[in-house]
Amino acid sequence: MLKRSLWAPLALLAILLSAAVAHAEAPNEADGTLTYDLSTIEIVSTRQAGQTLFINVTIEGQIKGTLSGDIDEAYTVVHHAKALFNTYRGVLDFEGTVTDADGVEHEGSLRLLTRGRQDPGLPVPSDNPWHMSWVIVEGSDGLENVQGHGTGTLIGDELVYTGIVHFAGH
Repeated sequence: MLKRSLWAPLALLAILLSAAVAHAEAPNEADGTLTYDLSTIEIVSTRQAGQTLFINVTIEGQIKGTLSGDIDEAYTVVHHAKALFNTYRGVLDFEGTVTDADGVEHEGSLRLLTRGRQDPGLPVPSDNPWHMSWVIVEGSDGLENVQGHGTGTLIGDELVYTGIVHFAGH
């Protein structure tokens, strides 16, 4: 009897989860470009720790493609002087539209986590490409149920991105 009472909640949970998955759309490919507005770049702070330099930055920009709108990004570049490469981690706030698999635009805001690497890396902007990844961690308004992730390459002030977006529970 005890075994049966333990399995009942798990069976109910499995049924509920499978129903939620059945109503979700298939992921669709995402691609486009993000252009940073270099006139808005602000170096918030720098800190040296041995041969490692930490640079905290904010910047604004425009994104076009599957995601279309304005972005504000805050990130930290870590310059590894001895090894001559850079890494970064950031938070990108997006305001605009995302196009679903049927071509319908949904409006709202998203928060994405970004990270990347530049090799070789310099402590100043250069034409060496950055290779990055992104993941959507939060949405609101018409983008509340959007999920997605992908990659990109940044050269100069333009990032070309690819990935997938998914309107869960839509």
